Amino acid sequence: MRLSLSVSIVVAERSSTDISRFLKSKSIRWVGPGPPIFFFSHRERMIRLYYGSDTQKTHHVVQNVLLPILERQRVHVKDKVIAELTDDDWTGHEVFILGVPTWYYGELQSDWEAHFEHFKTLDFSGKTVALFGLGDQWGYDEWFIDGVGILAEALLDSGATLIGAWPREGYDFQKSRALKNDSEFYGLALDEDNQYELTQERCERWVQLVLSELNATGHPVSLKSTVVHTIWEN
Repeated sequence: MRLSLSVSIVVAERSSTDISRFLKSKSIRWVGPGPPIFFFSHRERMIRLYYGSDTQKTHHVVQNVLLPILERQRVHVKDKVIAELTDDDWTGHEVFILGVPTWYYGELQSDWEAHFEHFKTLDFSGKTVALFGLGDQWGYDEWFIDGVGILAEALLDSGATLIGAWPREGYDFQKSRALKNDSEFYGLALDEDNQYELTQERCERWVQLVLSELNATGHPVSLKSTVVHTIWEN
């Protein structure tokens, strides 16, 4: 009996050889004149990760820590720096991770500062956002990751759902606009100046938290789903 078969395999990558072995293990064999032809399509929810970076510390965290963690989790991410964003980068997307370092006395990083007035006009209703920020809790202890707080306030005013709140335990600072309450920041707090050795572990835990909350809020980030179409005989 010949039949047209669609197989959905939830994996990060799968070759035609691997799929052939899988199907043959189920006693399904190819009867065509030549090797089977596979047509692949991928279905996944993509996270948009946007960030600003002047001294390259935030860039380092994104490229060398966060993106590899997300890749290991088989999550698709599109990353882009703030200076290159257009309105199309905000519209039509539902899930964002935004990174912002804090400069001087509680100021936004330069690209975020230039983009901020427009950012406040965007409608984030129905969108889910996780925030992370870099700061110096000892050199600027009265403004530690204030940039996260500035973005959080604007996002909440624009209708966003914020996830990824992070405990303040383990930090030593005087004040922070990024505090959601007495025990939590609005997002992940990183200090590459004084606690760089904790960045990897903090990011690992935070990504797990964000993915868990995305599932709970109805925005699951799926593994790649490879759909294969061909003709086989059983």
